[in-house]
Amino acid sequence: MTPCRARKHALLAAAGLTALACLVAVPRPAAAQSATQSTEQGTATVPVPAADAHDIVLYRDGPAEVTEARPLALPDGARRLVADGLPETAIDDSLSAALVPSESAAAILPEAVTLQAAETQAYGLLARLIGQEITWLVPNPSAGPGEPAERAITGILRAAGAGEPVVERDGGLEVLPPGRLRLDSIPADLALNRSATVEIDAPAGTSTLFLRYTAGGLAWDARYAVEVAHDGTSVHFSGDYLIVNTSREDYESARLRLVAGDVPRIARPRPVQKEAMQAMAYRTMSASDSGGGPPSVAAVGERQIFSVSRPVTLAGSSTVRRPLFKSVTLPAERHYRLTGQGEAWIGRAPDESERLRPRVEVTFVNDADGPLARPLPAGEVSVRAPDDGALSTLLLAEARMPATAVGERVALDLGEAFDVGARRRLASFEWRGEPDERTGRRPYTARHEIVLTNAKKTPVTVDILDRFNGEWQVTDSSHPVTRADARTASFEVEVPAGGETTFTYTVQAGG
Repeated sequence: MTPCRARKHALLAAAGLTALACLVAVPRPAAAQSATQSTEQGTATVPVPAADAHDIVLYRDGPAEVTEARPLALPDGARRLVADGLPETAIDDSLSAALVPSESAAAILPEAVTLQAAETQAYGLLARLIGQEITWLVPNPSAGPGEPAERAITGILRAAGAGEPVVERDGGLEVLPPGRLRLDSIPADLALNRSATVEIDAPAGTSTLFLRYTAGGLAWDARYAVEVAHDGTSVHFSGDYLIVNTSREDYESARLRLVAGDVPRIARPRPVQKEAMQAMAYRTMSASDSGGGPPSVAAVGERQIFSVSRPVTLAGSSTVRRPLFKSVTLPAERHYRLTGQGEAWIGRAPDESERLRPRVEVTFVNDADGPLARPLPAGEVSVRAPDDGALSTLLLAEARMPATAVGERVALDLGEAFDVGARRRLASFEWRGEPDERTGRRPYTARHEIVLTNAKKTPVTVDILDRFNGEWQVTDSSHPVTRADARTASFEVEVPAGGETTFTYTVQAGG
């Protein structure tokens, strides 16, 4: 960062334009353009931002925070700056501004900032024309050949509520039928786009106006792909970041920061994006357009910030997908897990067999000294398996992966096993005394039997996890037992290829 950019970075932070000063990448100011002096004394129009003038901080659930840099040559006597071309998705109460003169050591804060809506919608146009003569065009169904398909109604507009114009004509009031407004000329002060008005006391000369606002329609998420080897001992792991722009706004060559982690926010009404559910143009960046490689990552407080190395163009109603990191191969483990209710109760009849399927889980570790060794934002993950002889892979499962720090373990649930099954029954049960006066639980002794089957050509190990209420103790077991936690007994049972294993244990519980 050059000394000039570093100084402006500090000035913006001091002015409160950034919640986290280190997130701001102040765009390199383009050559300053002269602000156009308005017919209204003391008012100047600020040039629209250059293509690379946006710094955007994106959050997983939106909205985004946008900072614009608008270089300008401020004329003498200008005390009111009008910045045109703000997005329709900018949230009204989020706008802030600061002016940084090129030769100054301090940012100048405005006396007031106002965000004005565009007046190009029918109701907005009608509202500002009240008291003026208008021309209203309505269909003319009786028009003959060569006659106009519409007829004009002219009158003084007196009201425009509920989209039904009321005009004064021929000495009376008339509610106009459905039609359209015609303007023979465009009013000089008509706001064709959303704009910001900044009232400020600043000297003439070259400056940069920084505008910051919260904008809807912009969000990001992570997408992961895991390809599991046939033997389950390794996975090929890749990840992308997905930026979704559901608005109609284009952000050309924007500098992007992606914030990973849940950011608590106050619930406020947000503008509804009617285009949000429409089909969006979808494009996946090629390797040559991958933004200069994966984003760099740095911790800011309790959040991880992913900085995209090159500017990105976010076209309206589009989705951009780029690599989050270089794909890696990691050691993995495949687990078969049977989670049951070891608790016995009256009505659970002995010898009543229950058919079960273990759930399959693939795990790997994001080791600090491994090939990945970077924080992983929460995101959707697609788990697939290679299909020998085919160009594509087979989908095994889809899931939501939580945020994973370096050193943490990733566990992916692949659903129920197909070739590994279980038959479970309560082999015996007897009460051992009266209910406990404090807990109301009655102690008992129960014997459980689980027959595990394996139709695979390789042996498997099934982890059995049984839960109990109150105090419990396994007094006899065909396989070693460990306490996974205060309520769970854990067993590891190996099942041979194409065979079965009978597992039994006795527990005293209920006290």
